[in-house]
Amino acid sequence: MLPTPQRDVISAANDGDVLRFAAKRLAEAQRVAVATLTAIDGPFSRPLGAQMAIAGDGVFVGDVSNGCLESAVAYEALAVFQGDSFGGRHKRLRYGVGSPFIDIQLPCGGGLDIVLDSQPERQVLERICRQLDRREISEWAIGDLAGDTFKRQYYPRPKLLIAGSAPEVLALASLAVTAGYSVVAKSDNPSLSSQLKALGVTVVAAQRVVVIDPFTAVVSLFHDHGQELPLLETALCSDAFYIGALGSRRSQATRRLALLQAGLSYYQLARLHAPIGLIPRVRDANTLAISALAEIAQSYQGLLRQYAAATGGVVQ
Repeated sequence: MLPTPQRDVISAANDGDVLRFAAKRLAEAQRVAVATLTAIDGPFSRPLGAQMAIAGDGVFVGDVSNGCLESAVAYEALAVFQGDSFGGRHKRLRYGVGSPFIDIQLPCGGGLDIVLDSQPERQVLERICRQLDRREISEWAIGDLAGDTFKRQYYPRPKLLIAGSAPEVLALASLAVTAGYSVVAKSDNPSLSSQLKALGVTVVAAQRVVVIDPFTAVVSLFHDHGQELPLLETALCSDAFYIGALGSRRSQATRRLALLQAGLSYYQLARLHAPIGLIPRVRDANTLAISALAEIAQSYQGLLRQYAAATGGVVQ
């Protein structure tokens, strides 16, 4: 009898979680399969490249359909583990339009292909995880029985570097952590630092240098705009994919003048999102956090599309 598929209590928040789960189970000498969404016909709720990992005990991590197909895919993997040979390491599963599984219907009405790799190489998974830990882009060429290869790219977890006043920083940090961002806050305020650490935020001294890479967003939430200039100068000279600052349009004019006097160029200033967020004239910390994170997420998706277009990969 096959085990009953069950989702791991820790849901996958980013690319690396699925692969880390798989690599850990392989290191424990367990059977593991990795399922990858490789083709979509028509509308669907998940992007190309969505993945899940299934262990021999039925526990799985990740999503390929937001709940529609995970159990069915897990049962396919478990059947393979029990000796249902299909002629090789890879198996292509078709669901929806054109599928042999007539009892499994997709609410969106489309069709999709999922490649099931029943023998993923632990070395490959660990290599990708190490590269992600170093905040590097990684790649996995996933094959199937037909000889086709799907190039799955993995991008570092987005990082949010924030500094500023307590209510806004706490609201944005809390929301960003929930959304799966790696959050770093600059603060010398003991009370604020304690609350941020309780949220899972990495807190560093205000003067400490933090590495800003292309997958980092930087947000200044100071009410005293004189305190923000060192952070903004550093950010505008970096590869950050997003730079934003709190304040009115009048504050932005004063800020731009100060940054120009500090030696920054008009080209650099054009990168600054201010006033911050997609919702204009926000006056409470929680709505500001939603507005700002929505703008950051929009910019991050644009960054991933640029990488995908340049390399032939897919956007997650």
